[in-house]
Amino acid sequence: MTTVMLKNCIFSFSILVFIFLSSCKKEDVSSGNPPVTPPANIEADVYVAGYSFNGKANVATLWKNGVATDLTDGTNGAVANSVFVKGTDVYVAITEVRANGVSVAKLWKNGVTTVLDAGVADDLGKTYAAANAVFVNENTVYIAGYRQMSIIEGNSPTPHVFRVATVWIDGSPRYVGNQGRNGLATSAAYCVHAKSKVSATNVSVCGVTSTIAEISTYDLPFFWGGQNTNSQNNLLESGKFGGIAYGCFINDNLFTYSVGHSYTDGKAKLWRENTQITDLADNATAYGVYAVGDTSVYSVGFQLVNGKSVAKLWKGFLPGSIRATNLSDGTKDATANAIQVIEGNEFIAGSERTSSGYFAAKYWKNGVAVSLTDGIKDAAAYSICVIKK
Repeated sequence: MTTVMLKNCIFSFSILVFIFLSSCKKEDVSSGNPPVTPPANIEADVYVAGYSFNGKANVATLWKNGVATDLTDGTNGAVANSVFVKGTDVYVAITEVRANGVSVAKLWKNGVTTVLDAGVADDLGKTYAAANAVFVNENTVYIAGYRQMSIIEGNSPTPHVFRVATVWIDGSPRYVGNQGRNGLATSAAYCVHAKSKVSATNVSVCGVTSTIAEISTYDLPFFWGGQNTNSQNNLLESGKFGGIAYGCFINDNLFTYSVGHSYTDGKAKLWRENTQITDLADNATAYGVYAVGDTSVYSVGFQLVNGKSVAKLWKGFLPGSIRATNLSDGTKDATANAIQVIEGNEFIAGSERTSSGYFAAKYWKNGVAVSLTDGIKDAAAYSICVIKK
């Protein structure tokens, strides 16, 4: 795969907010900004990952140019959380929930599904794992999620089993989550991104980790890796109520941008490495981010306005310079989950509620909505990978 393809595939994790589908005119809600010249149109193959409901269970689904392919048989509920394309190979990260409640992390590649190592079983003999994101850099496959591990605490004869943020590198798991006090805190990874420059390869992962303070447990956003800090775990926020990081992206200068949400003030956040650089919006959450150099940073998510979730695109990264755009009109709940930018063309995966009350999968290209499902049954789009023809 070419470098352009590696740079142009981005994704986001499985979000428990599912939302509509109507062709909405893009509205620039910022003030004092000059009109933006539309980019030259490009021809591309558009891959979108998500799920569609079959009447009994969620089915992990991959759309290519609007044509759906079921990746699971519908026996168990499943979600395709992330898609990445390299050359002729298509990779999809899937989480499946079985009848006994056990969750299974899977990688689907060109029609063949592999179950990832879920770690140790708990005292009921169950294992839990999730695959939330997949990324391929050169010939290495990275999958972010969580799996189970165990430790012996003190003199206890029984090991403590808990879930920890994990990156599977070519199938081999590596723990990246902060394990908190005495190693007992749980964590999960929601996004992974990798980039090579000269002889160096940077890998960044973001997610959430819990920390134990006295008798309370708080969730804190983290990213692992980053420039000059590879293999280190960095907390992005330390407020009393914590937060969560959903998306990350390494720019051409090997700096990591991450986005998410703060439980402390309810705002959508944008971080550069381990430093917050701006609040994107009040009463909002950011799920996906894409960076072109150090000046063009695109973030997507939703903002609550008058009781409705409005799908949003934020451009910029410095306080006071954020240009916000509504992707939905605010009459029905909507969210934007992932973004990819090619030659100025913006491709955004998301979901929006239909008039039937169900959620439909869709994506926007330069603000114009493209329907993936009809809204008769629930569906959602979590990840997008666009390959220029």
